Amino acid sequence: MLKSVIVGLCFCLVFRFEITWAKISSMEDQWVEHGFLTKEQAQALGKSAFSDWSCAPGTVCPPKVNFNHDCGILISYGAKPSLISYIDNLRIRVAQYPNILKAFGKWDRAQQRVQALDRSYKAPVVIANTEISLARRLNEARPILKEADDISKQIASIAGFAYEACELGAPPEDSQKVEFLFSEKPKSAFYILQMDLDTCKHILDDPSDPSKCDLWERITQLKNHDLSGNYQYRVIWSDGTVTERSFRALSSGKKTVEISK
Repeated sequence: MLKSVIVGLCFCLVFRFEITWAKISSMEDQWVEHGFLTKEQAQALGKSAFSDWSCAPGTVCPPKVNFNHDCGILISYGAKPSLISYIDNLRIRVAQYPNILKAFGKWDRAQQRVQALDRSYKAPVVIANTEISLARRLNEARPILKEADDISKQIASIAGFAYEACELGAPPEDSQKVEFLFSEKPKSAFYILQMDLDTCKHILDDPSDPSKCDLWERITQLKNHDLSGNYQYRVIWSDGTVTERSFRALSSGKKTVEISK
């Protein structure tokens, strides 16, 4: 069930809500129609991770810009610290803050701090690609990421946006019990959620390396893995041959994934 909860957290906290782009467009239109936001503001905020809003059923309410709505940079959604997740949280800010700030007329005030945030992104990416141990990479990158978190708070203050406490909970999603069967004993075997692999591709030179991309999960034989979504597995056999394939886990039942060369 853990992986299912992780997937729920990822969708809830990174993408903010699981609804179609058509519905997001409709939501943006309502914000504009009710005079809450301009069209530019609605477009910038609606597709970001920083739109903080909730309404009673059947009503429309104004959204709030909350630059801590995804719970900050130093948060990962699994049972272990993830340097890649931390860096991706920073990447999202570097990518999305400028559009929101410009749309709300706050860019001139916050531009220098955003540039500092952009500079703080480059160093952890370099660290993540080094050959040192994961523990050392985390220790070297953490102070930089903590400083970036502080800069985020400063940007929110300068722009007059919220930087409020977030909710780390998400209802567990349904999952499918997946068992992996191998044609022969592998040297190593891992799986990863496809969107996590995409995250590693943004940051790493070699996203297929589990020692660098810490979002890969080791496959445990003779054990059911509770999964939901699109995944990829990577198996290295005793002769060095590599097998990589995609698979999908549904929302219920059981599934066996048979892996061979």
